Amino acid sequence: MINKLDIFNKFHDYYDEFREDRSNTIKRLKKLYPTPANLTDDEKLFIVMWGKDSFPLLSYLRLKLNNTEKTNNYLEFYNQNLNNAINKYDNIKIDSILHRRVFNDFFIEDVGKIGIFEIPLSITFDSNSNLEFGDFHITILAPIGTNGAYIEELMHDESYSQHLNEWLFPQKTRYKTLFKDYESKEAIIIILGDEKYEI
Repeated sequence: MINKLDIFNKFHDYYDEFREDRSNTIKRLKKLYPTPANLTDDEKLFIVMWGKDSFPLLSYLRLKLNNTEKTNNYLEFYNQNLNNAINKYDNIKIDSILHRRVFNDFFIEDVGKIGIFEIPLSITFDSNSNLEFGDFHITILAPIGTNGAYIEELMHDESYSQHLNEWLFPQKTRYKTLFKDYESKEAIIIILGDEKYEI
């Protein structure tokens, strides 16, 4: 099953570290992926807005809601600044296992297929921090160099404590589905980029 995938064992899982010493694990991740010094005020603002409530932007991007032109322009500005900010962060420095939970169904492609996240996507280093977000568990293998942003430090700086050790993928992130099982409600995907792994 899942644990028999050879590639799975080559990625670092933070599960034990979060269980044993959550505070120091977060400190290590913040040191590894600090907030970039060159973020603009708008970029900081929209990362924090996303961290507090991603629903308004996601609703716009997914549904293309029939908003006013002014609202659409604002949401496009939000989305542009969010993606610009993500791209200023350091990429994944250690082959890492990340997690996402969803309700009702998987939203990923079938096994062996390549997909693209058309929206920014939040996931976490801590597999138990988002249990309330659904029964379907997607394990994400993020090789070194995977683009994204660890927004924990910025959220903490803005005195927002309900953080999830969140890693944020930009739009157009590519992945391949390695495993998907509806009975166990588990799936594994690998993020694609400059691959060093044979998939």
